[in-house]
Amino acid sequence: MKQVFLFLIFCCFAQSVFSQDTLSKEDITGRWVEVKETDNKYPYTYIFRDNNIFHLGEASEGIILFNVAGKYSIQGDSINVVYYDFLEGSARNRIARQVSFKVISIDNGVMTTLVTDYGYSYKLVLRKQDIINENKNDSK
Repeated sequence: MKQVFLFLIFCCFAQSVFSQDTLSKEDITGRWVEVKETDNKYPYTYIFRDNNIFHLGEASEGIILFNVAGKYSIQGDSINVVYYDFLEGSARNRIARQVSFKVISIDNGVMTTLVTDYGYSYKLVLRKQDIINENKNDSK
């Protein structure tokens, strides 16, 4: 009986430890805007849809051009994206690229990640954009 009890405690502990590092779609689904620490007033916009579609938009003069699209998957604490940059090349010679976002933390609508792209890594901080509240603020 004591062994069964210890086994159950061990299983509960293992489940709690391993469940903390896994992301879910609900954690990341939505529109995220890059937090800029510079004076650049046009940050990148990242969209993770609930159907595993990914979009990356670049703002210029107040207009967002979504020139990057692809599909993402979640593995543990990482978001892996396979995408195409539609401004590069033509449809015939366009190459699929890959980027990985290792999520360090998600807290109060701020996601801190370590991005690995083109063979190097960098820190990226994203803030979740609440489109409904933003539209309400625009109408005031």
